[in-house]
Amino acid sequence: MEQPEIKNSKEALEQLTELAKNNIDEDWKIIDGKLGNYSDEGEFLKWSKENLSNEDSGLRDLAASILERSKHDLADSDIENLEALMNENDEENPYPSFRAACVLAKMGIITKDVINKLKFFVQDDNVSEIAKKYLEKIKSE
Repeated sequence: MEQPEIKNSKEALEQLTELAKNNIDEDWKIIDGKLGNYSDEGEFLKWSKENLSNEDSGLRDLAASILERSKHDLADSDIENLEALMNENDEENPYPSFRAACVLAKMGIITKDVINKLKFFVQDDNVSEIAKKYLEKIKSE
């Protein structure tokens, strides 16, 4: 599906949230390809922090994915929200919890829960390499 040209971060956020709501692999490839360009922009960071507990699992996944790519520090309340997201048990879409574990691992917040979540996702073909990368980083520290 051809995506319209994005002119600013507001349009980018609107487009990426619509794709995340669809929550299909094809759209996540588009999201992953564009997200790095915007993950440190204020509007994206604000939106992601506000949507870690969104009812829509695709939007929770997008929120955590933005924070995973961001270089900004997070407040204690953001970390608490990520821990809650990591510990949710959504069988329909388990990826938001995985992404939350990735953010925590990236920040150096290494708990048994983070390690167990990453180990669980080593078995998932969609994210296995990402999970292995974080586990190797943890092991080397």
